[in-house]
Amino acid sequence: MTLNKDIFLRSHVVEVDPKEPPVSDYNEPKWPEYALVFDTETTLDPKDQSLLFGFYRVCRLQGNAYHCVEEGILYADDLTSEYQKVISRYKRAVSSEVVHEDYDARIHVYSRSDFIEKIFFYAIKQRALIIAFNAPWDVSRLAVQYRVSNNRAWTLILSQREFDPTKLKKKWLKRKWKTTKDGHLKTHAGYYTVVIKQRGTAYRASVFTNGRSSVGNWKPTTDKAKLDGLRLLSEDVAAAKQSGPVLEPNPERPCMRVTSKDSKAAFFSLTKPLRPEEWPTQSSFVMITPTIFSSETATHAKGQSSSLNSSGTGFGAKMSLNVSLATVSIRICTEPYSLAWGLLITRSLNICVF
Repeated sequence: MTLNKDIFLRSHVVEVDPKEPPVSDYNEPKWPEYALVFDTETTLDPKDQSLLFGFYRVCRLQGNAYHCVEEGILYADDLTSEYQKVISRYKRAVSSEVVHEDYDARIHVYSRSDFIEKIFFYAIKQRALIIAFNAPWDVSRLAVQYRVSNNRAWTLILSQREFDPTKLKKKWLKRKWKTTKDGHLKTHAGYYTVVIKQRGTAYRASVFTNGRSSVGNWKPTTDKAKLDGLRLLSEDVAAAKQSGPVLEPNPERPCMRVTSKDSKAAFFSLTKPLRPEEWPTQSSFVMITPTIFSSETATHAKGQSSSLNSSGTGFGAKMSLNVSLATVSIRICTEPYSLAWGLLITRSLNICVF
């Protein structure tokens, strides 16, 4: 009697010339040598809430704690002279809390753009730990523009330069053009978007920026339509320059991309600028819950001192906030309220590592 049965065999495949497993060259210290701590204050208009000013501290790791080695104030690029005088008076009246005589004990004052270039970007290059009371919010207040990205992400533009469309001409036809879902070609140049549409064997360029648009003529080839798009863009820039400079994101500086995982977590990364080798691939951020703006601020208005503690999420950091109203600060209360109030409460930070 003959039985025919299927049999199943399990085999293990061995690679003839196995490749060596990749070895990570990541060798960053658990705690960076420097930390940049900052907080921003904004206007009261709920539709705007643009930057007014902020405090920052540069801290250095000594032993098991970060100690303040530089302290300063940043203010909006378009802050009124009245508010700038408030900051100047505050700087003259209040001493910094730099802990060592080897460091500059002055309170430094920077405009937003200078702070980004001299402090914020330098901290990123040094791979410093960057700490904010509400990092997505505070970084967005430092941004001058933003773009919505895919996957619940926003690209925050921190640095700009004057836009010169004549520099685009040489590589305009070779630049990267994306194909949209509708089959159109699209590219970005500064804050401009150029779209090439097709109808039969003809092509037409359209240019969009800040609510304005212009449409070209139908052309027989894609390249001629692209060149017509550059012409439209250049004409719009020339017209816009009559009322002020036309800016673009600075390609030599990275943008900050904030990706929202949910309502409680966000991830930070850097876009790739020109000469990416000068910049780290990522930075370390700590988000601190903004409990300082709770109802307890009523006690501060009475000139009392209080201490608030909160734990950083995911980084094992503990921050102690000591908020007090010094006599010299109380005298500033006669100044514009929204600015003076922030100067009163945005002060001492002591970061302990455990």
